Amino acid sequence: MKEFCAAIEIEAPAAKVWQCLTDFASYAAWNPFIYRAAGDTAVGARLQLWLRLHDGLRIKVQTTVARVRVERELCWIGHLLTPGLIDGEHRLTIEPINPAKVLFKQHETYGGRLLPLFWWRLQKDAGSGFEAMNRALKYHLEQAPGRSYKPA
Repeated sequence: MKEFCAAIEIEAPAAKVWQCLTDFASYAAWNPFIYRAAGDTAVGARLQLWLRLHDGLRIKVQTTVARVRVERELCWIGHLLTPGLIDGEHRLTIEPINPAKVLFKQHETYGGRLLPLFWWRLQKDAGSGFEAMNRALKYHLEQAPGRSYKPA
């Protein structure tokens, strides 16, 4: 098993962060990593994610919602082609620091028979993607409505 985690403090209440993360229709307006998402947040629901990787490559990933704790955690599980090749459990967590500030984390745990061959790629994509999404989420929630994040 391999893991990757990225965290950021956001000046927004947990409810506002949760609302943004679960409003999949708005991802195109602010999210540079998961630029499109469709599905439901119910446990067992299918979730389709369109990702923009560090080198510009775009892929579509089919996942299944594994855990939901409203305003605290959304977790999904995905596989490359078939379970056991490369598996990933992705968690979005919201930890309140105070009523108006949270620590937002993205955490991915990877496993599978092909992981040793692709870990370098997953590490690069997760690292750049998670960081870009975290910065964009912070900007989106802390700045004036309607303004989108523009990476430096």
